[in-house]
Amino acid sequence: MKKKILLMALAISSMALYAQKAFDEFYIDKTFQAFGTHTNKSLPNLASDALVTIDKNTVINNIRQSLFGNNAVGWQGNLNTSGTKEANWNNASYSFLRYPGGNWSNIFFWDGNTPGSILNESTLNGNVGNLKSGTTAWMLETDEYPDLLNFTGAEGIVCVNVGYAFYGTGANPVDAAAQYAADWVDYYNKQLNLGITYWELGNENYGPWQAGFDLADPQEYADACLNFASKMKAIDSTIKIGIVLYEGDGGFNNTPQANDWNEIVLPIVQDIMDYAIIHHYPHPNTNKNNISEKDIYDAIDVVHETVTMMHNQTTTYTNKQAGHYPIAITEFNSRTGVRELSRTNALFTTLMLGEYATYDDYGGAMQWDLQNGYDVDGGNHAAVATKDPFMTDGSANASLYVYYFMEKYFGDQLIASTSTDNDIVVYPTTFSSGEMGVVVVNKGATDKTVEIDLGNFAKGDRMYWHTINGDDSDFDRTIYINDQGPGTTFNVGQTYTNGTSSAVATSFEANGVGGPQNYTSIDPYSALIPATSNPKFSATRYSVSYIVFESAGTDCSIPNLGPDQSLCGLTDIILETGLNPTGLSFVWKDGGGSVLGTSAQLTVDSAGAYTVEVDNGSCIQSDEVIIDDVLPVIDLGPDVNLCTEVSVTLDAGISNIGVNYQWMKDGVPEAVTQVYEAEVAGTYSVIVSALGCTSVSDDVIISSELVNTMGDTACNSGEQVSLRILDAGNYAWYDVPVNGSELSTASVYDVSVIATKTYYVEDNNNVQQVFGKSAIDGQTYGNTGAGVYDNANRTTILTVEQDLTLESVTLFVQTNGANVVLNINGTGYSQTWNFNNLSNANGGEYVAVLGAVLPAGTYTIDLKGTVGGLKIQYDNVGSQSLTGVASFITGGGNTTWYGMFYNWVVSTGTSCARTPVVATYDPQPGCIITDLSKEQISTIQVFPNPTNGVVRLSSEIGFEVYNSMGILLLKGKSDEIDLSDLENDVYLLRTDRGVFKVIKE
Repeated sequence: MKKKILLMALAISSMALYAQKAFDEFYIDKTFQAFGTHTNKSLPNLASDALVTIDKNTVINNIRQSLFGNNAVGWQGNLNTSGTKEANWNNASYSFLRYPGGNWSNIFFWDGNTPGSILNESTLNGNVGNLKSGTTAWMLETDEYPDLLNFTGAEGIVCVNVGYAFYGTGANPVDAAAQYAADWVDYYNKQLNLGITYWELGNENYGPWQAGFDLADPQEYADACLNFASKMKAIDSTIKIGIVLYEGDGGFNNTPQANDWNEIVLPIVQDIMDYAIIHHYPHPNTNKNNISEKDIYDAIDVVHETVTMMHNQTTTYTNKQAGHYPIAITEFNSRTGVRELSRTNALFTTLMLGEYATYDDYGGAMQWDLQNGYDVDGGNHAAVATKDPFMTDGSANASLYVYYFMEKYFGDQLIASTSTDNDIVVYPTTFSSGEMGVVVVNKGATDKTVEIDLGNFAKGDRMYWHTINGDDSDFDRTIYINDQGPGTTFNVGQTYTNGTSSAVATSFEANGVGGPQNYTSIDPYSALIPATSNPKFSATRYSVSYIVFESAGTDCSIPNLGPDQSLCGLTDIILETGLNPTGLSFVWKDGGGSVLGTSAQLTVDSAGAYTVEVDNGSCIQSDEVIIDDVLPVIDLGPDVNLCTEVSVTLDAGISNIGVNYQWMKDGVPEAVTQVYEAEVAGTYSVIVSALGCTSVSDDVIISSELVNTMGDTACNSGEQVSLRILDAGNYAWYDVPVNGSELSTASVYDVSVIATKTYYVEDNNNVQQVFGKSAIDGQTYGNTGAGVYDNANRTTILTVEQDLTLESVTLFVQTNGANVVLNINGTGYSQTWNFNNLSNANGGEYVAVLGAVLPAGTYTIDLKGTVGGLKIQYDNVGSQSLTGVASFITGGGNTTWYGMFYNWVVSTGTSCARTPVVATYDPQPGCIITDLSKEQISTIQVFPNPTNGVVRLSSEIGFEVYNSMGILLLKGKSDEIDLSDLENDVYLLRTDRGVFKVIKE
């Protein structure tokens, strides 16, 4: 029996050894909400056709509430919180709403800024129509989606545009698309504080109906995902990333690209994928109305097949264990024509949800979709009607009823059951409040009397239920809930129209279409539970019934052993039931069934499964806890290149009593803390050990484009130290990480130290280029009159083809004391500079130093807010370019204007951050002197120096070797020191006869 994970327990547990997987936060205790009124109904007094036996003490699975989601799509239109369709969506209590599609995901531009550097729309693969803007007024816009989440109480899952990575035509389209997705994370989670955890990288990218399909193979998709995940998690490290996988044999797409999709994608994304994305449409996409009703229900086998496939592929193509990745079914539905809108889809949807709940592998499931359209085959996947000839727009369709009643009747733990009839499928659950819910599906063509053996469940007084069924045919669209129908009729042979959809009514529509729209006010049927016999229930043909049995409440004592635990760091664990032992008897057992004790608590000192049975004389309740003694595998994340970041935080991720850490760099011991800040290139690993546990290690490779430097230490206040650049090239010293004045360009920078201070080295090994005009040619514009500097002709559009730094532009100031405001805005970039009290002396030429680091993209540069006159160009040249680097044109499109800026200075090349170098003040005894000029006079000789391996000493002596960070690397007593395993660098050799600098090269 699996142990139930409680959110409360997880939140307060000090056992931080177990990192939650994606969607684990949706293991939520569920309390049954009692009905206010009911309609009495007699139970059948007939012989049983089927016997259902339920074992409350055997838990099959803990149910994540994230299984009950749906898809919010851009085309569903503006949100109207007082509308009929919105009321129905709210009634369904969807746990998740995915946005913006569907196929739209790969053509959707969330901020409304469709990039210019993309292929022509007509060349894009996939019958998806035009590119979509997230700011189009008639749609569910990017800024409306959060309102929908707030209205329904659902969590969000966002599908970003990965197709753009392949149909973009910029210098680095994958990078641009990844940054565009990261900007969406920033907008939703940082600017709007929505806290959306789940993000999906593309939609069905293996399918020829997707934009960008024929432009990228599976490997290119996977490689792009690495870039997307890196940039998106750099914005918000708490988000979870989902990767598109294919459902496998029997799926809805049999293209060659899909057939080997998972095999290629999984090895590449295995360390950045938080959950796997699969879509379930288990019926063929042709002849939908020819599928038999039996085949419709049998297709739910895809739920089991997908779990088997994922287990096999995870162990075959990754280094993870089976079940490592939660599966998110972000789209599922039947493809069965008219039956999508009959009681058949209510049965199918219920069966699929019940099957998903059976497997812990499924993290989430979202049906397709909230609003779709009436199809030519008479079907509609939507939760509500749209352009249905026989229904009012916004009315509830069959599938929506399922979610409404599953919310009421489906508990938080799925428990074991058997059925003697294959047509009777049951999903029994328990609520944390004590009740038992039983979903009964009769997928057979005859009514059946079902006897339900509740086993050791402490039954209360009453049972309640709602039943969904229909007329005889699966094509009949009349739906009944507790014998109440839609209340409408149609004339056979008459044509009915709604918008652009028309259909002729047949006998299948004669009794009405859809179900009762007052479903929220239909009382449950109710009956007394027999005291001494099993209750019997009438399951009509092709029906689904949602039943709940009251519990005896306090008559049963339910133990709670809490979450699973680990012995790591502990000698033993005391297990408590949380019950007052008065009047109770206890039996503790191990995983083999052996009795371990009969007291109210049990002390355990070894790993295993432990169960307690509590008997109060009228019923027996049990609970189980798993105790292990193995630390989890530590994942330090993907390899990192230091450039824009000057260090990376490595976290062993385990904090528990008695845990010891040992970080290693290139095999040499470093820190002994849980978190380690790595600042130089190397291969880092960590060994974690705890009392009674095995050690676990992992490694990450950190490369660096930063400058190779060395700090220095002063032992006395005011002492001069020498900070060094060990690389050859052109560099500059600063005392601030950005901007500031250049201090020196020498390879050694000497400075007096009175307190520890960080200096910074900037790599100047880049190329500067100048383009644009330099001569003044035009009239002066000032800030007088309306919209002078706001005029589009005074705006410049800069297109950056490769990453560059806009070092400066030149202005010609004509008004003494001018205050210039210069603005640069682009996707994910916005910065303003103020240059105040500028002089018009010497022709007014002023170089505005910007140092703006601009990734490839398009930027608007203007002078809005400037006070004072500046000179403008207008020599019939409206654009300028620097081939392969950048180009610009004036924003107004009037080529008789040139703009407000002259002499554009750009630099390309290394764009890394400045490298920090520390001048340390250490007045403590034993201060390590790191400057060669401060070496103590000694009779010991060190040779050869520099060396490429072994350093010899003129006599045997005790020594310590430190790196430039002051970390001890080697220690011993000898007349030689082997540095072969250390990288080329400068090291400090400390002996009792002096401190020496040793260079390994």
